[in-house]
Order: sequence, then C-alpha cells, then structure tokens
Amino acid sequence: MAADNQLLIVTNLVNGIDIHSLPPGQPLRSFTHPIHLNVPLLVSSALQGSLIVVGGDNGSARVYDSCVGLLTVLPHGQVGTLVQIVTTYSSSDGCLIITGSSDSNGAAIKVWEPAKVKYLERYCNS
Repeated sequence: MAADNQLLIVTNLVNGIDIHSLPPGQPLRSFTHPIHLNVPLLVSSALQGSLIVVGGDNGSARVYDSCVGLLTVLPHGQVGTLVQIVTTYSSSDGCLIITGSSDSNGAAIKVWEPAKVKYLERYCNS
C-alpha cells in the first residue's frame, strides 16, 4: 500500500508489478520485469507512491516511477541472489532505499544514499 493509502502495489508472480486504485480496486497500470523464480517479492513505495521499489530474484532491486515505469536497477548481490527485503524511508530531504538478502553465504543489507534517490526524483519530475 502506498503511503497515501490510495494505491495497492503488488508483484504478480507472472511478469511484474500491478498497481490498483483504492477504492474501488480498479487496475491502473502494470510494469513488467523478468521473473526467474516463482517467489513473492517485497514491494515498497516512497514519495507518496511516486517511487516503487521491488525486490528481485537476480541479485538486484528495481526502482520504478509509478507513472512512467522503470527508472533504474540497484545491484545488491551476485546474479541469482534473492533480494528478499526492500523498504524505504521518506523525509523532507528525500528518501532512502534499503535492500536485504540472506542465503547460505550470509546476509547482506545495503542502504542507498539520498543523493542517488534525489537524482531519481529530479529524473521523475523533469
């Protein structure tokens, strides 16, 4: 659910992300990305739902603009690493993106700096 409680954002296990309005739950748009493993992926939104971050099954997370689609891919780990955790923190200075994974080789957490996200905000608003 986006921070404004107006959007429901889900991964669909087939081909990507679906965005629905609340209420009445009507589909608004979908964005595709490759799915190699049929596992649920965590989704988080930032900046009142304008940025969407989704985990991945290929060692990276993806950042989408909720209107135009894919903005960037954030490399988290080796190809094949399941990025299980994505979350965001928004403030008046911008937002942070946090990604996490764990497997037999250990756990990893990455925090994406506000400078990177501020670049994305400028891209979205141009």
